Amino acid sequence: MVLGQMEQDIYELTIHKYALSMIEYNQIKFLLMPEKPFMMPNLTVDHFTYLKKEYPKLDQSTFSSFLENSSQSLHLDTLNSINIPVFKVQISEAKDWKQIALIYPSWSGLVFEFSNVGYNEALDQAMLYYAYYFVEGAAGGGVYLLYKKKREKWKFKKQFRSWAI
Repeated sequence: MVLGQMEQDIYELTIHKYALSMIEYNQIKFLLMPEKPFMMPNLTVDHFTYLKKEYPKLDQSTFSSFLENSSQSLHLDTLNSINIPVFKVQISEAKDWKQIALIYPSWSGLVFEFSNVGYNEALDQAMLYYAYYFVEGAAGGGVYLLYKKKREKWKFKKQFRSWAI
């Protein structure tokens, strides 16, 4: 599936805000991303009430679309602005990382996870999950991110912490 420009813009903003310094510091030559978020906790409709208290402008349709889209295989194939290859891998258990390390021997052990993006009906609010971690468990964390579109540009609005090591 070819990403729509909106979705591509949101992934690019997220990489620049959260991951670019790690990519540059670790001299990452390629990114490994799970086909579906492996570390993302399961959210349900009940979580909407909590998130709405944290960010009253959260639209129910954004959250519902996020829940639906985040369970599907990742649409992201490339990140144009950083010109680094993206390899999607299937992970169902932590031990799968050992097999992946054999396939990618120069891999740093750093994983970046994304969910697909959920949008409100007006297509001017977006939500996604982002996480990074080292498979040895040395460091990592995951967040839910909320973006708002104003004047044809996506702007970061709110971060909801999910987990951290």
